[in-house]
Amino acid sequence: MLLVTGLLILLAFSGSSMSFSHRWLKAAGSWLVERLRRRPRMPAPEVPVQPPPEPAGETPAVETAEVEPPVVITAPKPVKKPVRINLDDFQQEFLARLDQPGPQDKIFKDPAEAQAEGELLMKKLREFGVDGKLTAILSGPLITRFELEPAPGVRCGGIESLADDIALALSAERVRILAPIPGKSAVGVEIPNKSRRTVYLKEVLTSDAFRQLDSPLGFALGTTITGEPYCADLRQMPHVLIAGTTGSGKSVCINTIIMSIIYRSTPEEVRFLTIDPKQLELPIYNPIPHLLSRTTIDPERVVDELTRIVEIMEARYSEFAELGVRDITSFNACCEEVGKRKKPYIVVIIDELADLMQRAPAEIEARIIRLAQMSRAVGIHLVLATQRPSVDVITGLIKANFPCRIAFQVATKVDSRTILDANGAESLLGRGDMLFLPPGKGEAVRLHGCFVSERAAKQVVELWAVRYLTGLLSELVEDAAEKAQALVEADVVEVLYDPRRARGRKLELLREILPAEIVDSLLQRRYYEPLEEELAAVRAERRADAGNGNEYDEYFAEAARQVVIHREASVSMLQRRLDVGWARAGRIIDQLERAGIVGPHAGSKPRKVLVNDEQELEQKLKQLFGEKQ
Repeated sequence: MLLVTGLLILLAFSGSSMSFSHRWLKAAGSWLVERLRRRPRMPAPEVPVQPPPEPAGETPAVETAEVEPPVVITAPKPVKKPVRINLDDFQQEFLARLDQPGPQDKIFKDPAEAQAEGELLMKKLREFGVDGKLTAILSGPLITRFELEPAPGVRCGGIESLADDIALALSAERVRILAPIPGKSAVGVEIPNKSRRTVYLKEVLTSDAFRQLDSPLGFALGTTITGEPYCADLRQMPHVLIAGTTGSGKSVCINTIIMSIIYRSTPEEVRFLTIDPKQLELPIYNPIPHLLSRTTIDPERVVDELTRIVEIMEARYSEFAELGVRDITSFNACCEEVGKRKKPYIVVIIDELADLMQRAPAEIEARIIRLAQMSRAVGIHLVLATQRPSVDVITGLIKANFPCRIAFQVATKVDSRTILDANGAESLLGRGDMLFLPPGKGEAVRLHGCFVSERAAKQVVELWAVRYLTGLLSELVEDAAEKAQALVEADVVEVLYDPRRARGRKLELLREILPAEIVDSLLQRRYYEPLEEELAAVRAERRADAGNGNEYDEYFAEAARQVVIHREASVSMLQRRLDVGWARAGRIIDQLERAGIVGPHAGSKPRKVLVNDEQELEQKLKQLFGEKQ
């Protein structure tokens, strides 16, 4: 303020030959000076008067208090998440059908025996010129890890090269050496236990680690080398690649993933698309209501099924964009406000990728990569498994989009580097021994996988089938639970999810349990609940057909000609040649079947083309459409 006033005063007295504006500034300066002169002064702050001190003899007694020590701020202790799951009756029945573990014994190896092995190990290392000291011994259900600190000047690479010599000296099946152990200034020598303990799925499902995993896609992987339960979340991965030779535990791992998810998640929360060209492992899950369709065993249909998932992904992206949400979590949080149903997560499981990549490598790879790159936000996740992890199966693009991987025992170091980018999987022991590469980590974790028998898996599937059929029959019959149990015990559920089997003795048994009209109603109903995206696509196609005013698709004639010329009838072929979507191509195939141009679906065999040549086809089209065609 004083600076402004001074400038105005200087301008006011800067000469007598000023213009009118300068004279105005002079007057303004005089006014400001007078204003400042009359401004009242601020009063001095009051100083509180201290009362005079009391005489010494009258000093009141002061109550002495304990002096508290200074508060030391330390890092907060980890707080356990609240347990999300309260086991209901169904989950108790689920657990009762799993394989029962033996006596719980946390001491996997006798300490004296482990100490003796450690001393023998150090003795053999000194014989090879490697000096150091043993710092820790960690025992687990499968292996024992000896951690040693090398003496100054000892190279880690020199210890790693002694794996075969150490195995020979200790009479061990295989020895794996970590040089160094990630995060430690020590080298780890992992030696198999002479007696190995099986880790059962039930142990991990009932552990605190799994109960505190608040995710519909959480699953049990196994235990660490010290026997601690280890769980993972498919949402965080978001896709996983599994490789291992026959008998290594790869298929059992897939079973534990499925069993873990259906233990805590309903079909409204999670759906599966299962593909198994070997026809051995995944078809046993056909009765559960979580599937989008029965397990695909025909390699010719795999491209169609993957295209179906791509279209679901695109439909979800369009719907999310309309609501302005970023991912499936945000959509499910606000869907009730806008009158929509929650979206279930979709898990695509392919048990043998190598067989598919031999048949249609370009088409399979293109769809897998597109899903891997884009599907996480809309709640779609992939689980790929192969027993041949070569570069022509796990291509560079597939590998780049699957940062989370599980390696079971493989044949060579080359296979180990293909799946993990590192050696180590060739030294595993099989039967569930795995190296798990978590998302965002550069080093693999050694785990012992859970075991679930085929008998237990079938019993759990039957439990889910009874529960689902009870719901379907509750409005049709009075004793729905008893009828559902009878259907499962008679092994006729496959007639409901696969209408091709609705014949012979199976159909007779079904009609013995239920009235004929109810059987007909069930056979006309789709066993697996369709997704909202698929229903919307079907409605859109029907509207297009209604606009055309014809019961046949406008591409029907051209599709028939392509089928007869190329002697091939499949949805994927029509998609390629007519440039139409999966749902529309499937409907055209159905129309061709009704018209008698192609035969019915024949499982793993291609559809038969019933028309011999183009001339016969033209006669057929004239019968259907008249001279217009």
